[in-house]
Amino acid sequence: MSNGYQKFWDMTEPDRIRKNPDLVELPTHRLDLIANAVKLAQSITPENLNASWRYVNRLDIEFQLIFWVIVCQMNSPSFAWASNTPELNNWLKTNADKVL
Repeated sequence: MSNGYQKFWDMTEPDRIRKNPDLVELPTHRLDLIANAVKLAQSITPENLNASWRYVNRLDIEFQLIFWVIVCQMNSPSFAWASNTPELNNWLKTNADKVL
């Protein structure tokens, strides 16, 4: 088993992140940061978006982009709400020069 694969499974649990998104310790390894952004995006709901975003917003822009790409690619009707949220719209306005 590769070290990267092992690190993926050592990621912070989304519920733990969402309980204290402003203070939970950020991982130091990039694979952990990617894993956290992906896991939060995959488990996003209207009720937990704010807490999830407060954590992700603390990360470098590439991890924020991973988060939003995954959220917006979930094209089922249950995730359509996410593509038109203030969090995403504000992020796009702020970072348009970096991501477009």
